[in-house]
Amino acid sequence: MFKQILALGCTEDDLPKPQLDKLPEIAEKTVFTPDLHEVTLDVTIQTDALLLKLGTVADKTLLEKMPAIRYVGILGTGHSKIDSDYCKKKSIAVCNIADYSTNAVAEFAVSMLLAHYRRLHTAHYQALSENYSEDDYSGTELASLKFGIVGYGAIGQRLASLLHDGFGAKVCYWSRTRKPEKENAIPYMPLNELLQTCDVVSIHLEANKQTQQFFDQDRLSNIGNDTVLVTTSPMELFDLDALAETLRLKNISLLFDHADEMSPKDARWFASLPQTTLYPPIGYTTTQASAKKYATFIACMEAFLAGERLHRVV
Repeated sequence: MFKQILALGCTEDDLPKPQLDKLPEIAEKTVFTPDLHEVTLDVTIQTDALLLKLGTVADKTLLEKMPAIRYVGILGTGHSKIDSDYCKKKSIAVCNIADYSTNAVAEFAVSMLLAHYRRLHTAHYQALSENYSEDDYSGTELASLKFGIVGYGAIGQRLASLLHDGFGAKVCYWSRTRKPEKENAIPYMPLNELLQTCDVVSIHLEANKQTQQFFDQDRLSNIGNDTVLVTTSPMELFDLDALAETLRLKNISLLFDHADEMSPKDARWFASLPQTTLYPPIGYTTTQASAKKYATFIACMEAFLAGERLHRVV
C-alpha cells in the first residue's frame, strides 16, 4: 500500500464513488486539495503517491518537497507539466491513462469537421429565428476532401479509419515515428508536403518537451491557403504568436477545443476571428470515456503496487 496519497488539484467530488471507495485499499490515507498553497509540510513529507488532475503542474520544486514520493498518476493523457527528467533521475514512476478516450476524441474531430463543412452552427441559429429556408446553403462532403493526420497514435489512427472507411475520404499521415505496418490504406507523407497539399490537417500529437511549440513559424508557413486546421491536442503545441500571424496572412480555418489553456486575452482574440471556431475541452467527455478514465486511473496504481507497468510514461 501507499502510506499517503496526495490528490492535488482535486476534491473528493472529482472521483466517482466506485473509485473513491477503492482508495482505502490502496493507501493508508488520502489527502484531497484543490490548492497547492493549502498543502502543509507535514503532508508533503509523508506523501509517497501524487495524483494530479490534468493540467496541474508537478515541477522539481514541488517534487523535492516529497522525499518519499515513488508514484505520480495523471488523470489524463498529457504529461508535459510534470518534470519527467527529475522523476526519471529519482526513479519515480509516472503513469497516465492513455487510450481511454480514443474513440470519443476521434468522433469529436469528425463532429467539428461536419459542423464546419455543413455550416451546422449557422443553420441552427437560422432555424431558431424561424427561417427554414435552405436557399443560402451549400455544404461540402467529407469524401471530396484530402485529409492529413499529424500524429498517428491511437486517436490519429481511429480518425483516419473513420474518415477513410466511414466517409470514403482520401487520408494520409505523418508521425514522428513512421508506422509501415499501418500503411495499407493510409499512406505516409512527409510533413511539409502534407501541410501544403491537404484540404484538412488534423493534429493529434502528444504534448511533451519534444513537441512544445512544434508548430512554429516555419511549419505554419507551409500550410496552404484554404486549409482547415483541426486540433484536439493541447495548444502548447503551437507558437501562438506565429499561429495568430498565419491566420492573419492566410485564408485558413482553425477548429479546436483547448481554449481553456490560453490566457483570456488570447482566447478572446482567436474567438474574434471569423475563420476560427472554439469549443470547450469536450472531446473526451463521453459517458463511456469517463467510466474508462476513472477505472484506469485506479488500475494504474494497483498495477504499480503489484510491480507491473500499466500506462507508465516514466
